[in-house]
Amino acid sequence: MAKSKIAKQSKVIKHVRSNQNVVPLNLEIPYKHKKSIQVQQFDVSHLLYFGANKENEKISSRAIFIRSFCKKAHQYVSNGKSARSVARYYESLRAYLAFCDALNVEPFSESGYLKYAGNDGELRRRIKIFNPSKRLWEYNHGDELGIKESTVSGLLSCLRIGLEWCGLPVSD
Repeated sequence: MAKSKIAKQSKVIKHVRSNQNVVPLNLEIPYKHKKSIQVQQFDVSHLLYFGANKENEKISSRAIFIRSFCKKAHQYVSNGKSARSVARYYESLRAYLAFCDALNVEPFSESGYLKYAGNDGELRRRIKIFNPSKRLWEYNHGDELGIKESTVSGLLSCLRIGLEWCGLPVSD
C-alpha cells in the first residue's frame, strides 16, 4: 500500500516552553520636573500596586490601563507637546488612584470617579473647607487646608485627560 505524500511532509510541532517569550512591561513615561531642564523617563509601575506603593499587593487588572496611559503619553510627547503636561496628568492620576485605594473603591469605574469628583466627592468637600480669609500660618498643625474652585477645575481637567489616556470614556 502506498504512503501518502501529505503524511511524509508533516512535521511534529515543537512547543516552546521558556521564559524567553515573556515580554517585560515597559511602564515609563516622559517626565519633566518643574525645575529640571531635560525630559527623563520615569517608571510608573508603582501605580499597579495598592496605594501606589510597591510594598503593597499588586493589582493586575490595572496593567491594561497603565500601559495605555504610558503609550498615549509617549505619543503626546512625540507629537511635540510638553512633557511637563504629561507630568501633571500623571500626578493627578496618581493622587486619584491613592484616594480610591484608601476608600477601597475601584478607580477605573464610575463610582470611583464620583467619589473623587462628584457633587458629594472629595474635591467638593475640600472646596467647602477652603477659608480665604485665614492665612496659612493661622492654621493649627493637622488642620485640613481647602482648595479653591478654580484649582479644582484644573485638577479635574488633568484627571480627565489622564483617565482618557487610560482608555476610559470620560465626558464632561
